[in-house]
Amino acid sequence: MVTSWSRLAVAAPWIVLAMMCTRPEAVQSYASATGTMVLAGGAGCTLIAYRLMLRIARLPEEDRVLG
Repeated sequence: MVTSWSRLAVAAPWIVLAMMCTRPEAVQSYASATGTMVLAGGAGCTLIAYRLMLRIARLPEEDRVLG
């Protein structure tokens, strides 16, 4: 359940970006070198945030009783 919420949280900004790219002005603003760096930085932050969400949501390992 947590991973599906994590995936939704990670995908939401990229879905908004995809919808914005239907407008020529938005495409033009990301077509520059600076726009590419912004997208790459956003992708990096997204990857780090997703990994962090999975780590925070991980259940603790149970101790084995009969070893």
